[in-house]
Amino acid sequence: MADKKKLSYRREEFCKTYTSNDRELFGNGVQSYIEVYEPDTTKKNWYQTARASASQILTTINVIERINELLEKQGFNDENVEKQHLFLLNQHEDKGIKMRAVDSYYKLKGKNEPEKTEIIIKPRDKDVADKALSKFLNGNKRDIKK
Repeated sequence: MADKKKLSYRREEFCKTYTSNDRELFGNGVQSYIEVYEPDTTKKNWYQTARASASQILTTINVIERINELLEKQGFNDENVEKQHLFLLNQHEDKGIKMRAVDSYYKLKGKNEPEKTEIIIKPRDKDVADKALSKFLNGNKRDIKK
C-alpha cells in the first residue's frame, strides 16, 4: 500500500505488545496501552482514560492493518490454521475434538454432514426368521444351564 501512513513509535510498540506472546497482554488493548504509554496512575479515572484511549487506537485503520500483519507473521493465517485442523482431524486420542473438527470442516466447505443411513434388515419370509431364531436357540441349548 503506497499511501500507508507510518505508525508513530508508540503505536508500533502498542501493536507489538498487543500481539506479543505475553498472555496478560495478547489481545488486551487496555493492558497493552498501559504497558506502552505508562499513564499517570495517580490521576483520577486513569484506568477509564486508558481504556478509552486503547479503544480509540484499536479503531485506527493503520493500527488494525499492522496488528493483522504481525498476527499473520506469527502464524495466525490460513495455512497454519489448516495444519492445526488437519492435526485435530487425524488425532485418535479425543473423539469429541475429532468430531468437532470434522463438523467444522463440513461447515467451512459449505457442505452438510453426511446423511445418516438407517439400515433395516427384514427377512423375506416370517418362517425364515422363525427358523433362524429356532436354529440359533436350539444350537445354544447346551450352553444354557438348568
